[in-house]
Amino acid sequence: MITFDDLSLTLARYPVEAHHPACKFHDNHIIKFHGKEYCLGCSCLNLGCLLALPIFLMAYYFAIDFTLLMGTGILLYLPTLLQVKLQWKPFKLFSRTSLGVGSGIFMLSCMLLSPLNWAGFLIRIAGIVFFIVVAKMSLKFRSHNDNSPCINCQEGSFPYCSYKLEEMENIAASGTLEDLPQNFLISTIAKLNISP
Repeated sequence: MITFDDLSLTLARYPVEAHHPACKFHDNHIIKFHGKEYCLGCSCLNLGCLLALPIFLMAYYFAIDFTLLMGTGILLYLPTLLQVKLQWKPFKLFSRTSLGVGSGIFMLSCMLLSPLNWAGFLIRIAGIVFFIVVAKMSLKFRSHNDNSPCINCQEGSFPYCSYKLEEMENIAASGTLEDLPQNFLISTIAKLNISP
């Protein structure tokens, strides 16, 4: 028989690449490509990191100073701070991609173009420490400004929400739940079915 914990673990699964419920309320957090949902933030960040390599190689070819490249990387990071408050999807696409490009350019120029001497060694160490500190501070800032659509959602609280209604109905109909989770699930389904 399926316990409450098993039920919650089963329902709490997101689409693998989306990292969010793929419901109408999370449209700003996911992108769809070939009928599949992907996490907007991760996809754009990864795309930005991939774009950073050819940009870095062009900058190297044109002999652009590594300090200018590191500064450019920092500037490209800044839109992601604004994006925490500005949840317009086109800006999110830009800012998350910009974050990937900026991170890639910063780290590549710091690690590969710094001088091969003690000063360069110190620049590399300082660059890594700076990168880690800024990443941790950014994640903390984002966690204090969480704007998850699940908070105060009128259609339930994930995973016991309208997004998972069909899955909950199938589980309830299977007859494999213990009494307590079965009664809870039936009650939850009934509430969701009468919600506006």
